[in-house]
Amino acid sequence: MTFYKSADDLPPFDDYKMARRTYRFFSKAPLYPFGHGLSYTGFAYSNIKLSRERASSKETILVSGDVANSGARAGDEVVQLYAEHFGSKVPRPIKDLRGYARIHLEPGEKRTITLPVAVSSLAYWDETTHGWAMEREDVRLLVGASSADIRQQTTLSVVP
Repeated sequence: MTFYKSADDLPPFDDYKMARRTYRFFSKAPLYPFGHGLSYTGFAYSNIKLSRERASSKETILVSGDVANSGARAGDEVVQLYAEHFGSKVPRPIKDLRGYARIHLEPGEKRTITLPVAVSSLAYWDETTHGWAMEREDVRLLVGASSADIRQQTTLSVVP
């Protein structure tokens, strides 16, 4: 859920388009972004990597990275994975949640998390053909603590 700073940030009540309504399309800074949470400790992200840097729509890739508790207390973190289509020929969401993992870490503990992404899930609905379409594109994969708190990123080359 996204909490907006002002009701003025929302589109008119009778406008049912998704644009500007969710974290996926909202371009302003919200009061609390999608995935926002509070903790009594801090977390550091590092070493993001892909199982494959180039993949087709028939494949599933694995996004992995390290998360460490950098604070003095134990805590939970929800590691979130977003996709950003920065070269698409059609309007796409600014960020699109593709996976997440909740982990508990003791102070100083580090864990490698792995999140699968079915490349076919990066397709879009083509209104002209009434079917799913895959683009040959680079997709930026973003890992962080919320949609506005991205800590690591990498790029996947999609080959339909």
